[in-house]
Amino acid sequence: MATDIKALDKNTQGALIAGVLGFILSLFSYYISFSTGVSDSTRDIAKKAGVNIPSDRIGFTAWESYATFGMILVLAALAVLAVRTFAPATLPKDVPWNLITLGLAGLGTFLVILRALTWPGSGNIGWSGYALFVALLALSYFAFALFKSSGEKIPEFNKGTPPAA
Repeated sequence: MATDIKALDKNTQGALIAGVLGFILSLFSYYISFSTGVSDSTRDIAKKAGVNIPSDRIGFTAWESYATFGMILVLAALAVLAVRTFAPATLPKDVPWNLITLGLAGLGTFLVILRALTWPGSGNIGWSGYALFVALLALSYFAFALFKSSGEKIPEFNKGTPPAA
């Protein structure tokens, strides 16, 4: 069943675009960067000695440490959203898929941002890190908007009366 992207509501479009953009940004090595502290004069001396120091920056993608788990959760949210959008008949009924998407996107976003803020040493968040934060926060916002507009409710786990003491 082919679905026209323009026929989708704005929240679904926004969530899909933000999720794909977040995945692409997670692959750039400017999520966290460190300066090696090597000056140009030191690099010149090392070059004369036959040692090549290629860069004064070391960068990491968002696929490090527990940010990896966060990105896997974000991809799972994107997958649930895509299946719910493009092949809804394949999913079981009576499951709060918008709530699941919101939970996966929100927890994944939290873990990715938390990892960048707690990186050890003197690492700096790079341009792709900040852009990734914006994309993942947008994904979480659109997932929340989809949950809110769907009319789904958060399940109640304690429906019975408490036992008598």
